[in-house]
Amino acid sequence: LEALATVRARAPGAALAVFGPGTDRGAAAALGVRGGVVALGELDHASALGVVAASDVFVRPTTADGDALSVREALALGRPVVASAVGDRPPGCLLFPPGDAAALAGRMLDAASAPAPRAHPPLRDPFESLVAIYGALTAARPIPSDSAEGGRTPCSPA
Repeated sequence: LEALATVRARAPGAALAVFGPGTDRGAAAALGVRGGVVALGELDHASALGVVAASDVFVRPTTADGDALSVREALALGRPVVASAVGDRPPGCLLFPPGDAAALAGRMLDAASAPAPRAHPPLRDPFESLVAIYGALTAARPIPSDSAEGGRTPCSPA
């Protein structure tokens, strides 16, 4: 919220949509729309993706994290991502030291003024991906058609 105040001092129209368990109450919700915050509470996955897709910048300011799926989804949707430098962050994220509100505000302003990244193409069906992987592997190293087992490969049906 401190970073948002800094951003709004330079860009008065800036607003923050927060979602997740408990975000519909507490300090962010208390600021309200007049303070530049829309507190949405817990959302189903499709609604959360809709909020991310409609955002100018996706921000993940956690102090501890793993490989956040939301960060990857935001990048796949073509949104600029600002994230704390914790956990495993994919390429393309603008990082800031966790807990550093001034650095977060700076990165948010940077992201908002940068050209939007292109959305990644839709992910392929996992089965199609496996077929492509195995196709590439067999093209690189063809399976021999004859072997010591009378011309059958060990994987051939009897």
